[in-house]
This record gives sequence, C-alpha cells and structure tokens, in this order.
Amino acid sequence: MPSFTEVVPGVHRVMEGVWWFSGVRGSNVYLLRLPSGAHVLVDAGMPGSDGAIRQRLEALGITHVDAILLTHRHVDHAGGAARRREALGARVVAGAGDVVDGRVRGDRRIPTPACPVDLVLPPEECEPLPGLLAIPSPGHTAGSTMYVVPSLDVWCI
Repeated sequence: MPSFTEVVPGVHRVMEGVWWFSGVRGSNVYLLRLPSGAHVLVDAGMPGSDGAIRQRLEALGITHVDAILLTHRHVDHAGGAARRREALGARVVAGAGDVVDGRVRGDRRIPTPACPVDLVLPPEECEPLPGLLAIPSPGHTAGSTMYVVPSLDVWCI
C-alpha cells in the first residue's frame, strides 16, 4: 500500500484534491474535489459504513457532497449509498447496466439496499459533472464505470 499523508484520523491525502477514507467497512472510499470545486465521493462502502464516512467528511469540514459515483453495484461499493444520498442530498451516479427501475440493481449473492439513482450513465463515455469523465467498463458488472478527472490525472476504477 502506498504511503499517503494522514491529515486527520482515517483521512489520507493522496494528492491535491484526492483523499482516501481508511477504516470504512467494505470498499475503498475516496473524496475528490473536481476543478469546479464540487466534491464527490467515489463509492459508499457497505451498509452501516455511513457513520465512518460522515465522521471523515466532518473532520475535513466538508458539509456538502455533490455526487456519489458508484463504480459498480456490489454491496461493498454501493451498500452505503442510500444512507449517504439521504444524509448529504448528493446525487447518486451509476452505470445503466447496474440500474433497474431507477435503482441500483442489487447483488444476487448479497442484497444491496435499494438506492435511487439520480443520474443513469449512458453506455458511452460522458461528462456527468464538469471536469469528470465517466467511462463504461463492463465486465465486473454490466454497469461498471471508471471515473476520470483529466486535470488531476486521476482514474478511479
């Protein structure tokens, strides 16, 4: 694991505009500050991880997150999205192949809590927010998506 600078407990600065939240149950969760100044979370961890994410955002003084970008539908990445969406008022963004009836399609093995998707990504590259590219990368799941911030040379897979 690379050595990142821990700026507050559980929050590691990867580079300017990118923070990794350690100790979140489930997947890695990242906070990005886009060139526009918007803050986005990449993935939302397991159900029940919302407290850890909230604490880390508060420690950074972040009171508003514009979007939660789901890399794919599995419970360890999308399970906490519904609670974070509700608490932050953030839009949930997901690839079309992982969305059924406007909600994240759960994992058959482990159910994912129902989460409304505010922006369903098309099956081609698009710019869901200024300075952020979403690139479909189906394979892991039908809606797997990479998010790229070209100005930071950051790729979230």
